[in-house]
Amino acid sequence: MCNILHCSCPSLIQFRSAIIHAGYKVSISHTSPEAIKTDAPSQVIWDIMRAWVKLHPVKQERLTEHSPATMILSKEPSIEVSFSPLPSANAKSRKHKLVRFPENPQKYWGPKARAKKTGIEPLSTKRARLQGKRNQDGQLERDFKNYDCKRFKKGECSLGDTCKYSHD
Repeated sequence: MCNILHCSCPSLIQFRSAIIHAGYKVSISHTSPEAIKTDAPSQVIWDIMRAWVKLHPVKQERLTEHSPATMILSKEPSIEVSFSPLPSANAKSRKHKLVRFPENPQKYWGPKARAKKTGIEPLSTKRARLQGKRNQDGQLERDFKNYDCKRFKKGECSLGDTCKYSHD
């Protein structure tokens, strides 16, 4: 938002305090140290930023006539904004100096590739073992003589002994 308005950024405690003074809830986001979560509507957030720019003006050479910053700053804030720090604006984890976004403990830390079975069987042996695993139809070879022939039960099987299913 400060990039859009070409202004300096308020501290996070000042910004969160302003939202709380306006009567809304605010907390720190889990995604980024600079992000916040709030139930305040965007109009209130822009009013807070307009009030911030009134206290810390933007250089006029940074604003052009039809820029978004000029359009946003041309409106007056509709709420009374106070940037005085509140104790509730600072998160409990920050008061206790807990690390919220820790650094990686070592280089290339984190999820890695799945473990592979290496060194157990040479690749040539594995290829020979798996050669011809599927027949020409692309199906796995099985012993179908363990299964009864449905056509034989109906009296319709004409394959006789060449049928891969059982005729018992």
